Amino acid sequence: QPDEPLHCLRPDVIAAAARGFVAGFPGSVLYAVKCNPEPRVLRALWAGGVRRFDCASPAEVALVRQMFPAASIHYMHPIKPRSAIRTAHGDFGVRDFVLDSHEELAKILAATGAAAPGLGLFVRLAVRNAGAYDLTGKFGAKADAAAELLAAARPHAERLGLSFHVGSQCLRPCAYAEAMTLAAQVIAA
Repeated sequence: QPDEPLHCLRPDVIAAAARGFVAGFPGSVLYAVKCNPEPRVLRALWAGGVRRFDCASPAEVALVRQMFPAASIHYMHPIKPRSAIRTAHGDFGVRDFVLDSHEELAKILAATGAAAPGLGLFVRLAVRNAGAYDLTGKFGAKADAAAELLAAARPHAERLGLSFHVGSQCLRPCAYAEAMTLAAQVIAA
């Protein structure tokens, strides 16, 4: 019965869960570092086969690169200072960036040299989800704007993609199906 909060880490359990997810998921798996940036957790995820990390800040980018030089880092915060983009790209080799506006696309292109080799641009689509902490008022482009952003980013991207966030603590599995349906409509447009 400690008086202070106590954290218990089970690295073997984390590694096993990561191994199972990586094995069962047909796509690329990214871990969002903001969920838990504790180095022991990150090492357990790496041991479980996670090689791609979703970073939302310069500190997260630096931490992952320091711990795992071969990791693939994706800068997935939709609003980034120019200096953070420059540092992530120039100092830490980050090539994948998310955006949700023409202004953010312009910042990324200016900070990376516009036609940087290997640039990956991912448009964040706003999706609504009742029953979860909804981020659509804060981040993400509406469907028509997302289609325009994909077209604008295409000439500058070696990899072009669409991302979405169904909301923190989402308890509705159908939210993912709804988001995928909307994403398919945006890609078709």
